[in-house]
Amino acid sequence: MTAQNELVQKIVVERIKAMDSHVKIALESQQGFLTKEEMLQEVQKGTPTGKKIMAIQLRYLQALKEGLI
Repeated sequence: MTAQNELVQKIVVERIKAMDSHVKIALESQQGFLTKEEMLQEVQKGTPTGKKIMAIQLRYLQALKEGLI
């Protein structure tokens, strides 16, 4: 994992930790919903689902920076 990917992973982990404990997300590649804890595990393990969550979070932060949201 590159230094940039590690930084993104750390940022995403902290963003997930800050979420309400009742938050759940649905991803097209998953059956059902992922809980906050499941999201954390996926991101920390670097699974394909975790990488997808990281990419979504990174796109969100870039859009926020650019004033799109």
